[in-house]
Amino acid sequence: MKIDGKVVKTFDTGNVKAICDVTLDDAFAIHGVKLIKGQNGDFVSMPSDKWKNAQGDVKHSDIVHPLDTNTRAELFKAVSSAYASHMQSINNALPFGMN
Repeated sequence: MKIDGKVVKTFDTGNVKAICDVTLDDAFAIHGVKLIKGQNGDFVSMPSDKWKNAQGDVKHSDIVHPLDTNTRAELFKAVSSAYASHMQSINNALPFGMN
C-alpha cells in the first residue's frame, strides 16, 4: 500500500507537532491525522469523535485506524517524513543566519 502524508498545520507549543492529511494508494484520504510528541517519542493520533457514554463520561473513539502494526508503522513513517520535509523546507526558506 502506498501511503503519503502532507502537513496541513504545525504548532510551536504543546504536544501536537502537526496536523496532516494522508492518502492511501492515491484513492482514499484521511484528514486530521496528528503527529504528537509523547514521553516515549513521537506517535500518530487518528481522527476521532467525542461522545458521552450512559454514565455521562466523555469518550473518544477513532473514526479510522490501521488494523495491524505494519500499517500503523508505515502510516507513522509517512507522516513523520512529511513533517521532517516540511520543517526542512521552512528552515531552507529562512534568511541566512536565521536557522
